[in-house]
Amino acid sequence: MKFPIRIVSPKKLKVLWQLTTACTYTCSYCPKELHTGRSHDIDLNELDVFLNTFADKNFTVNFTGGEPTIHPQFLDILKVLKSRGIKTISDSNLSRTDRFYKETAGLIDNWCISIHPSMCELDVEKIRTVAEQSYTVVYLMMDPAHWDLAMTYWEKLKQI
Repeated sequence: MKFPIRIVSPKKLKVLWQLTTACTYTCSYCPKELHTGRSHDIDLNELDVFLNTFADKNFTVNFTGGEPTIHPQFLDILKVLKSRGIKTISDSNLSRTDRFYKETAGLIDNWCISIHPSMCELDVEKIRTVAEQSYTVVYLMMDPAHWDLAMTYWEKLKQI
């Protein structure tokens, strides 16, 4: 894993980490690069050494992908970051189990949830699960090919 050599004194640092290009969906509007299925093994000791570089910084890590929650080390990486008090944000399409999202309680500060009517049923309970533990933003993909279903989901989302 390659790391920056030096960070010059930012007041606030936000790192966007594309953890994987694997995704549970194959949406027609997503770039093909987000569907290559690549995930790299992360050496958690190297990650810890790298994080020492930012010990005195206001630091946030935003996980994206593909679907970052399907990276095999997702929870382990979160635990390393949270043990250092680093703020975490994750994109997700909520394709993991309800149990998985309950396990992440306290590990994700902000969820950015994308709902894809062309690929999934709206699971209001999962949205509630993440919203009970973290600040949550829900993005509803308004795919013209699935407009009526998207509008139905919108009406249900407005109720919560």
